[in-house]
This record gives sequence, structure tokens and C-alpha cells, in this order.
Amino acid sequence: MSRLSENMKLIRLRAGMSQSQLADKLCVSRNQINNYENAISLPSVEWLCKFCDYFDVSMDEVVGR
Repeated sequence: MSRLSENMKLIRLRAGMSQSQLADKLCVSRNQINNYENAISLPSVEWLCKFCDYFDVSMDEVVGR
């Protein structure tokens, strides 16, 4: 698992959200969230920006920089 996927999952869990809830908020499928969190696929930069804005976190925090 990558640092990006681990951080995305941790941020979501800290907010008390399920994968389905996050998927609904950010207009993707739950399967996509699962793939991102398990490092099966990478989200687009545009989607990562939405993720950061939604959770009010920096891109550096999400990518583990």
C-alpha cells in the first residue's frame, strides 16, 4: 500500500465516513474509493484537489510529503 492510499483512508476514517459516503460526496463510485485506498489505481490530480478541499487538508498531507 502506498503512503497516498494509506493517508486517504486515514483522513476518511478520522472524519467517520464510509467509502460509500465519500464516493457520493465526491461523485465517484465506492469501487473507485476502494481502488484508491488499496493502491490498485491512482486518483486524478483534479479528484485529489476535490478530496483535499472537502477534508480541508493540504495536498502535501495527503501524499505524505
